[in-house]
Amino acid sequence: SFLDMWGYVNDREVLGKPITGFWEKREKVLETLKALAREKNWMGELVARRKNGSTFDVQLLANIVENEAGKAICIMASVVDITERKKIEQMKSDFVSLASHELRTPLTSIVGYVDLILDGDTGEINKEQREFLEIISRNTQRFEALINDVLDIEKIESGRIQLKQEKVNLSEIVETSAYTFKIMAETKGLKLEKEIKTPELEILGDPDRLSQVFSNLLSNAIKYTKEGEVKVLAQNKGRFASVIVEDTGLGMTRDELRSVFTRFFRSEDSYVRETTGTGLGLSIAQA
Repeated sequence: SFLDMWGYVNDREVLGKPITGFWEKREKVLETLKALAREKNWMGELVARRKNGSTFDVQLLANIVENEAGKAICIMASVVDITERKKIEQMKSDFVSLASHELRTPLTSIVGYVDLILDGDTGEINKEQREFLEIISRNTQRFEALINDVLDIEKIESGRIQLKQEKVNLSEIVETSAYTFKIMAETKGLKLEKEIKTPELEILGDPDRLSQVFSNLLSNAIKYTKEGEVKVLAQNKGRFASVIVEDTGLGMTRDELRSVFTRFFRSEDSYVRETTGTGLGLSIAQA
């Protein structure tokens, strides 16, 4: 009950007490009340303050109850103590950050020294040695991409990812992304077509994250297309900007479509399983 959760003994201790007295961060509570009055319902996380002054994290679902005349008569709320969940989430976040850092440090050294050898800075190498070193280089790059994806997922889940809001030309970002993946497509014998119907497609957004989204979409399209082509189309649709990536790839079943944005999901198709991938690219793109 409310009394047990907040540490009060009986109703007399709470009746008549200002609602802000039960919560930390008075301004946040007032903002929540304004949103509740405006929308008639509110769901989110707040920090509550017990009678003894200690605090705990809660998830709050609140609704305004109205009478037949449409007049508000009370607030009905459901509160869940999520303190332990928040602690576990923080522990997971700390572990991911630490593990990623500890993995990235030696990885950076490996990449650097392999590049030095491949560039001939340490002396001449034969054909077989070059082939082995290029395999090491490709796999370390793949591992580095996995670390970056895991870190991005963790930031998204913990709400720590900061998105910039600035004027960007979406068509330019799409064009640059398509150019970047042109060689990857040609190496597989695929045709990469881009169609920019609106050259000046200005929106508010984060250019780095938008570039990451298109890179993930194009990379996926090329990786899982055996033959044919990949198309990217950018255009203006009324008040909205539209970017479409199409391919002549394997396609998906209805069940796979339902899971396509799930973290680490990969199709059971043998061709997909033989192709390297983390199953995180589309999750990041959607987020």
